[in-house]
Amino acid sequence: MLLLYWKTIKKEEADELFKIIIDARTKTFNMDTLRKKEGMHFTSIVDLLELVQVYSAIGETKKALELLDFWIEKDLDGWINIWRDSPLMDNIKNEPKLLEYCKKCESRENNILGKVEKILIREEFLEN
Repeated sequence: MLLLYWKTIKKEEADELFKIIIDARTKTFNMDTLRKKEGMHFTSIVDLLELVQVYSAIGETKKALELLDFWIEKDLDGWINIWRDSPLMDNIKNEPKLLEYCKKCESRENNILGKVEKILIREEFLEN
C-alpha cells in the first residue's frame, strides 16, 4: 500500500512513512553485531529484508545493494519469493548479483525439495 502511495500523488506522505520505517528498522539492529552473526535472529533478518525493499522502492539502489551484499555475505538463505517477486524490489530486480543469488537459492531449494520427496516416497506418504 505504501508503494501505491509513493507511486501516486501521495509521494510526500509515503516518503515520510518510508523515513519512519527506515529509522525504526535501523534502530532494531546493529550492523556490527550482525556482521559477527551474533544476535542474528528472525526479527533482524526480517528488518534487514524490509530495509532492502524500502531502499529499492524509493530508488536508493546503492543502499539496497549494500544490504543485499551483506545478506549474501552472511548466507542468509531463503525468502526467494520476496527477492524475486516483490514489487518493492523492482529497482534492483535485474541486478546481476540479485539474479545470481536467486538462481543459487532456487537450486538449493530444488535440491532440498528433491530430498524431501524421496523421503516421502520411501515412507509411503507419496506414490512413486
